[in-house]
Amino acid sequence: MMYLEKIDSLNIAETKYKCSLCKDIGYILQNGNATECYCRLKLYQKALPERHRKATFDSLDYSNLDKVLGLKEAINYFKKTPLSKLQKGVYLQGEVGRGKTLIACAIFNNYLGQGTLKFVVVDDLIRKIKEAFNKDTEFNIEIYMKADLLILDDLGAERTTEFVEGEIYNIINYRYNNKLPTIITSNINWNDLESNYPMNGKRISSRISEMAGSFNLNGIDYRRKK
Repeated sequence: MMYLEKIDSLNIAETKYKCSLCKDIGYILQNGNATECYCRLKLYQKALPERHRKATFDSLDYSNLDKVLGLKEAINYFKKTPLSKLQKGVYLQGEVGRGKTLIACAIFNNYLGQGTLKFVVVDDLIRKIKEAFNKDTEFNIEIYMKADLLILDDLGAERTTEFVEGEIYNIINYRYNNKLPTIITSNINWNDLESNYPMNGKRISSRISEMAGSFNLNGIDYRRKK
C-alpha cells in the first residue's frame, strides 16, 4: 500500500510527441495497411528548395516546355506510372534558370507517399561526405544510394577530384545496377560528362544514358522573366 501511495504521488508527465498522428513512428494504419505518415512526407519535402517545395506538374509553364522534344511525354509517363513500376529517370540539362530543378521537384512531389524519396544538391552531398571523412565520423550514403527515388540536383557544379568522381560513380553505378529511378539536373550536356569527369566520366555518362532520358531545356530564363 505504501508503494502504491508513493506511485500515486509521483508527477508523471504525459509523453509528448512531435507528431500526435503517428506518435513519432513515421507510419500510420490506413485501411489495414501501414503507410508513411504525413510528418515523414513533410520531412522528405523539407530537403527541397523552399521556392519549389510545392511544385506540381500543374504549376509548370508548358508554353516553353512543350518545345522540348519528348519532355511532355516523359512528364505524362511520370504522372501515370507508380513509383513501384518506375525504372527510368530523366537527365535535365540546360543553362541556369531553365526550370530544371522545378521539374525535378514536381516529379518528387508526384511520388510523395509511394516510397523513400531523397533530394540532394550534389555539391552539398559531397561536402557532407568529406566532412564525415575528415572528422572520422560515419555518413550513411546508402540512404541516397538505395532510395526508391533519388534526385541529384546540379550535377557537375561541384569541384571535381578523384575522390568526388569516385563517390558520384558509386551512387550512379549502384542505382544503375539495381534499376532505381534517378532524376538528374545539370548545366552540362550528358555527352560532355566524360570530359568533366576525366577518370570516371565515360562510365558515368554511359550509365546515365541508359538509366535516364536526356532533355535539353533551352529558351527563356525564367528567373530573368520574373
